[in-house]
Amino acid sequence: MCFFIRKENALNFTDEQLLKLLLIEEYNSINALDEYKLKYERFFIVESKNWIHIIDDNYGLDFTRNIKEILIDLGKTNEVFYCWIDDCGPYQFEWIYYKDGMLKRKYVVNTSDEIIEDYGIPLNGEKDALSLKDNLEKTCGIISSIGIDFNLLNIRGYEFFNPNDFIFNEEEY
Repeated sequence: MCFFIRKENALNFTDEQLLKLLLIEEYNSINALDEYKLKYERFFIVESKNWIHIIDDNYGLDFTRNIKEILIDLGKTNEVFYCWIDDCGPYQFEWIYYKDGMLKRKYVVNTSDEIIEDYGIPLNGEKDALSLKDNLEKTCGIISSIGIDFNLLNIRGYEFFNPNDFIFNEEEY
C-alpha cells in the first residue's frame, strides 16, 4: 500500500506531522536497509520533485490505522492518490484519487478479475494502463499519468510497534 500527497499542498508537512496524521505517536527512525524486525511495522516517507510518497512496507499502516478515513480527511485539502497492489488481500488492485477536495476516482478489482467498484471519470492514461497484464505496471501507469514522478530525492524510514499484530519469536522465525 502506498499513497501520495502533492507537495504544493503538503510542502509544510514535517515528518512529525505526517506521523501524527497517521496516528503514530511512538516510532523509531530507521535506515531503509536496516534489518527488518518482525514485531515492528515499517514504512517510508519519500520525496520526489512534486509529491510526497508514503510507502507501507508490510501493510502495517493499512491494517492498523484507518487509512481510508485518514485519506478522506486529507483529501479535503490535498491532492492525494492511494493505491494497493495485492499480494495478501481480497483485491488485485485498488486506486483512490482525491483532488480539489473531492473523491475523483475509485477503482477496485478483486482477485477474480471482477470490477467491484468503478466510481468517477477514468483518469488520463487509465485505458492504456488497464490493458497491461501486470498489476504493478497498471498502477505505475496511472501514477505516472497523474504526474507523480519516481525521481526520489530523499528517503526516510520509520518503524512502529504494532500491538495488534502477531508477535513472533524472532529466534524461531
